[in-house]
Amino acid sequence: MPPQALYLLYRSDMRIRKALPLKYLNSYGVYNRFRQKRKNYRRYFDRFIKRNLLGKTDEMYALDTFILEVDLRKLKNAAKIKSGKFDLEFLYKPGEGTVMGVICAVLVNLSNFSLVELNFYSKHAKKVDIWKDMVLNTIGTKTGKIKTVIADSGFFCYDIFRVSREYRIIPVIKIRKNINLNKFWKIAGTMQIKLDFFENKSTKLAQVLIEGIRMIVAKTVENSLNYDKGFAKIRSGIEMLFKVAKRVFKQNNVHVYYTDKMYYKIYFIQYISSILIQFCRERNVSINRLIEKLENDISIY
Repeated sequence: MPPQALYLLYRSDMRIRKALPLKYLNSYGVYNRFRQKRKNYRRYFDRFIKRNLLGKTDEMYALDTFILEVDLRKLKNAAKIKSGKFDLEFLYKPGEGTVMGVICAVLVNLSNFSLVELNFYSKHAKKVDIWKDMVLNTIGTKTGKIKTVIADSGFFCYDIFRVSREYRIIPVIKIRKNINLNKFWKIAGTMQIKLDFFENKSTKLAQVLIEGIRMIVAKTVENSLNYDKGFAKIRSGIEMLFKVAKRVFKQNNVHVYYTDKMYYKIYFIQYISSILIQFCRERNVSINRLIEKLENDISIY
C-alpha cells in the first residue's frame, strides 16, 4: 500500500489509529529507512572494503574472534534475551564473568593491516564452520597464490587442517598442550586429496598443484610446531585493531540488539580503525601514543 493511501486511511479510521499508534508507525518508518540504506550499503560494500592507504605486499592473514558486549541498560530484564527476541547470548568473558553480546570474527591482512572480512557467530558455532566461512570462502582458491592464515589455539581443529590444503591455505594454529603430537603429525602431515580435485585440469597443472599441496602440508606442520617462536608475535598485531576500535572509536557496550543492524556499525568501526593504523604506519607515527592522545579527546567526535 502506498504511504499516501495508508496515511489517508489512518486519518479517517479511528480503529486503525487505536490499533496502530503513531509511535509504532514512526518506528516502522525508521526501520524501512534503515532497510533501504542497508540495501544501498550492500550494493557498494565489495568495492568499499578494497580501498586502503597501503598496498598489499604479502599473503599472510590473521583470524581472531572477540566478544562484542552489548549495554543492557535499555532493557528491563534478561527475559527477552532468553526468549530469543534479540540476537544476543550470555557469554563468558575471562576476567569479567558472564556478559551479554555476540561473538565477532575478524580476518585481517597483516602486510598492510587491511580489513578483509567480519561476521557474527553464535557461541554454538563450530570452529571449522567459522574457518570455512571466514577463510576458505573469502580468500581460498583452487589454483591461485598460496596464503597463510594465523590463528590462536581456540581454532585448533583437525578438520581445519584437512579442508585447508585443497584451498591453498596454510593454517598456522597454536597447538594445545594436551594434543597428541603423533596424531597431529598423522592428520596434518599427510596428503589426503579427493580425486575430483584434479577434474578438468591438465597433467602439467595437476603436477604443479601436487607440489603446492606438498609444500602446504610441510609448512603447516613446521609453522604450527614453531608457533610460539615467531608467529605468536606476528598474530598479536591484530590485537592493535581491537585496541583502536575499543579505545578510540568506543566500540564497547553498543546499544544495538540485532546483528543485521549491528553489522554495519561494527564493520565501519573496524574499517576506520584499520585505516588509522595504516596512516600511522605510513607516517611513522606511534599508534600507542596516538591512542593515548585521542582516547579522552571528545572534540574529535
